[in-house]
Amino acid sequence: MKLFLIYFVLGFFSSTPGKSSCPGRYKSVSYQLGSKRKESCYFVSTEYIRWEDAGYFCARNHNGYLAEFASLPEWEAFKTFISNIANRTKDKLWDGQHAWIGGSRVWKWNTSGEILDPLLSNGFPKDDLYGLTINVHSKKMVPQKLTSLVCPGHPTIHSYVCESDERVERETENQGSEKLAGNNSESRQEVQQLQEEAVALTSSLERTEGLLREREQIILSLERELEASRKTTTLPSTTEATTSLEQPPKPQEQATDFLISNVTFAIKESDYEGDAENGEAKSNVVEAGGLSWRMSMRGSIFPRILVHAEGGRGAPSPWTLTAQSLTVKVLRKGGEGGTPYTLRLEGATFSSEKGVLGMLSGWSWIGLTNPSNRFLDPQGTLHLEVSFEEAAMSPSPPPQRPTLWEAEATLQLRNVTSSLRDLGELIFSPSIHVGGKEWRVWVGRGFSDGYSFRLLCNPEERSTWSLKVDFTITLLSAEGGGGNLEKKMEGEEVRGGSPWTSWLFIPDSSIGRFLTGDNLSVAVKIRVHH
Repeated sequence: MKLFLIYFVLGFFSSTPGKSSCPGRYKSVSYQLGSKRKESCYFVSTEYIRWEDAGYFCARNHNGYLAEFASLPEWEAFKTFISNIANRTKDKLWDGQHAWIGGSRVWKWNTSGEILDPLLSNGFPKDDLYGLTINVHSKKMVPQKLTSLVCPGHPTIHSYVCESDERVERETENQGSEKLAGNNSESRQEVQQLQEEAVALTSSLERTEGLLREREQIILSLERELEASRKTTTLPSTTEATTSLEQPPKPQEQATDFLISNVTFAIKESDYEGDAENGEAKSNVVEAGGLSWRMSMRGSIFPRILVHAEGGRGAPSPWTLTAQSLTVKVLRKGGEGGTPYTLRLEGATFSSEKGVLGMLSGWSWIGLTNPSNRFLDPQGTLHLEVSFEEAAMSPSPPPQRPTLWEAEATLQLRNVTSSLRDLGELIFSPSIHVGGKEWRVWVGRGFSDGYSFRLLCNPEERSTWSLKVDFTITLLSAEGGGGNLEKKMEGEEVRGGSPWTSWLFIPDSSIGRFLTGDNLSVAVKIRVHH
């Protein structure tokens, strides 16, 4: 003990701190510029946002700005940095390939205002409809249109790369030596004091060991007395004892069929209040089936479409409403009308304890309220229709679920290809509860040539939260024989602002081998870190 304490103190006073470095999660990249050695600090965020918001997020969340490159040597050093980031980080990018950097418009860097080197911008389009990305695999700059080509009505979103000029100053070797020389006397005194304390501690430990030995003897004596008592006392069997303490069984509350016609809500474009991330627009309230219903849309980039229910006149207390599925249609009331935009959630449950269910919209708020997409009526109002399949009402609260940190399940998705005809339409599976959260698989036609599958976690929750999860999504082949398709990730971060995981993509040409009729099965394994 004494030797350990002495070595610890001497090691502490002889350590040599490093020089200045990048702050927080930023990584240092050095390069030669003329006769000088330069350093830049970069951080790759896997959040998904518009190019217009990326600079703001770098400044607000990471005390930096979108990455830009004032010289070709810096650009070459950055390419080396990008090629060395972990594959797991690359997989978390929105499309697994691109991240926003700081060039746009007529190809100037945002923060410095300097024009891009012509060797970098040669061949770039000459208009202001583009933002600049880095392809993390090819290490090339790629202009991206700010309005998505594959999701009509959506802005293009990607992850982003921040840069920081801040440096964390640490003591240099000389400063450390000066401190060591100046404090030699104090160090010797502290070492001597620690030696004396170590001797006192050793004596105290010896006394404690003696007390523990006495305690062990007392416990052994009590155990012998208890064993002797058991031999002379007859106890009822476990079954008999349990039966005598049981309470009479409570009558089971029966669910009754819940008949409710389609309910239509109106949300005005002018009712949206707040910023792009947390703003919200609310509908009117409709009384139906003994409950009070309303809808809301929260956020403008990937809005949460929320259905709210509260106990109304004639509703039992407590109450639970379950349905095989809940369908939301955004009707086209503008221009010549057209086919509604549809979302479907399987395994819906509302209750007096949790009266809201949420889904993500494949259309942004900007797209839904753009008159050219014909969702808005002439008065600037969206109309949403909600319907239930096989609904039932029970005068009891929902069953209490224990908090599991790891679980797996096979989930069924019905009428996949017939329901997902248009871009942005989505189906959400029944839920699985892990880590105190509600997880669903969602599938949508995010691209014109295939289907994407992700996990969605608690889209209704408004509070700030973040967790890390290991997960596997497996599409089960309808033919068997090991023809499954799997996506597996470890330690992926999911947060309130983007409550979804990276995706598993399958092209149109391959979806047939997973379908039985028009249904498919998805096996999921989820482990939440805690």
